[in-house]
Parts: sequence; structure tokens; C-alpha cells
Amino acid sequence: YGRTGEGSRCTARLTAMVNRQRPGGHYDENATYASVMSYSSLRLMLSLGCASNMRLDIADVKLANVQSFLDRTLYMSMPEHFKDPTKALRLIRSLYGLKQSGALWSQCMKEWLFSLNFKRMCSDPSLYVCEWDSSDATTTPGRHTAGGTPGSGSAGAGNATSKKERVIVGVYVDDL
Repeated sequence: YGRTGEGSRCTARLTAMVNRQRPGGHYDENATYASVMSYSSLRLMLSLGCASNMRLDIADVKLANVQSFLDRTLYMSMPEHFKDPTKALRLIRSLYGLKQSGALWSQCMKEWLFSLNFKRMCSDPSLYVCEWDSSDATTTPGRHTAGGTPGSGSAGAGNATSKKERVIVGVYVDDL
């Protein structure tokens, strides 16, 4: 609200009507699963962080489902308050309410973490780990070097003062 008490900004959320989506045409039935971190993986991650004296952070991704692009062309009818019902909206990004939005967001997050040199854990596909040598400032997450990628052991090898740094990211829907 503004200084005078009146609304200074209006917000609205456009959602899709999931009951009108048809499998095969609007989405692939096999592509609606989005992995989430298990409770035992969360406990293990917190225990490991406390035992290793790691800094623990939590983050919420705002508007997570609209960050990912759709894998097929979808159209949506105009909301009721628009005057021309003969027009339609072509969706480019995912929306809340689409059956495939969770899986598309999970894929988008996975590709972004891979671009930062994170590796996916075999035990839980929602856990990602990145390791690098702290003696080499160029091998932090997201930076590639000629000597190798973080965690490969080729950068900073032989340095007695080198220390392995580690970042562990657990993904639970839109929380990190």
C-alpha cells in the first residue's frame, strides 16, 4: 500500500485449467514427474553440514514454474474479464496449473546446476554436489579452467595448502 493507504500495485496470478489438458496432445504423460529430495537425504545433508561446520542456507525460488520454457506449443483461452473470447494466448513459458510445469522446472534447474559444474548424486536425483580446490581461485562453481573442472583433481594438484571446498544443493520443488 502507498502512503495514503490506497493500493499502489495490483498482482494477479494466471493459472491454467488442468482439467482441460489432454494427455498426448497437451503434455506427455511420462514427463510429469519432478523429483523431490527425500526426508532422509535432507537429514543426511543437515547432519553432514553440521558435522563439517558448513554454512547452511535455504532459498525459495520466486515464480519457479514460470522460469522454464514449454517443450511444445500450447494455447490458452483468454481470461473471462477480457472482452474478446475469440482470441487465445500462446504460452511460451510454463504456468502454474499445467501438469508438466513441475517436471519442466526440475529440468530447468538441473540444466542450470550442471552448467555450474554440479554433479547429480546417484542415491538421490535431487541432490547436487560441486567440489573444487580452494587454492585455485579460478575453479569455483561455474568457472571452467584449462586444467580441468572442479573436483577433477587436476587444478592445484601438489599444493600442500590446498583444501577441498564443497557445495551441496538439495532441491525440493522450488526450495533449495
